[in-house]
Amino acid sequence: MKKIYLLFGLAAIGFSGLASAQCSVTNLNAWSVVNNTPTSENGFGTSLDVTAAAAMAGTTCGLDIKTIVTNSGATGGDSDKPYVIDDSPAGESRFRAAFCVNANNMTIPGTGQFRKAKFHVAQCSAGTCEGGNVTVWRLVNLDTTGNTNNIGIEFWVRDDNLPGTNPRLKKRKFSFDIPDNAPTRVEYDLNIANGTMDVWVDGVQQTLPAEFSSLALTPWQAGIQRARLGFIERRSSIPENQHYYIDEYESRRQTYIGGTCN
Repeated sequence: MKKIYLLFGLAAIGFSGLASAQCSVTNLNAWSVVNNTPTSENGFGTSLDVTAAAAMAGTTCGLDIKTIVTNSGATGGDSDKPYVIDDSPAGESRFRAAFCVNANNMTIPGTGQFRKAKFHVAQCSAGTCEGGNVTVWRLVNLDTTGNTNNIGIEFWVRDDNLPGTNPRLKKRKFSFDIPDNAPTRVEYDLNIANGTMDVWVDGVQQTLPAEFSSLALTPWQAGIQRARLGFIERRSSIPENQHYYIDEYESRRQTYIGGTCN
């Protein structure tokens, strides 16, 4: 898999030129797929933009993601999720990705259903493995009392070691705190062949439960074939029209990526 280096502003992009010298939604054309004009029963319109407010790590522009209330409905499928896709991975049995994320003081309920903002997934393609998503990353409220908005990141990885017969429900979860309104650099290394997951936050490797060193990933051995960024939720109880930011997304097969967001 070639190195993919996807920014949203004026810095260099690994495989595509930029559409203009300004922050513009046309900068998203560097991605393989842009799903940014979804239709729905409420017609929420464009929810991804490229803005100066979203810029991190010295770039000029970043990906500005707006939450949408429409996803709270039971109807609507993939077209009701604003996202970009990198489809360059070719069944990767080892996948690294890194990105800067800023929750921008968004409000996330601490209790009730659908209170998470899924913003990144690494996937098998349809029909090659059960459930598609191999790892999912979400913004959450770590304070479940409902009194305080304490933003964190929760991720899960498939693990066939977990009980049950439906591979789609076998998810090994972990969460960690991030600043509510400042950039955080996150990197992960998912090794499907060895059954391991490692995570770094601002360059510091996190201590994950032992289960993340012995994942059973045979049902997903087709490997990573695409990655998405955006508001990738079918249902969400997060208030609409909030903005959170992502910048400096990069993926590789093996080597450490590193970098900062300040």
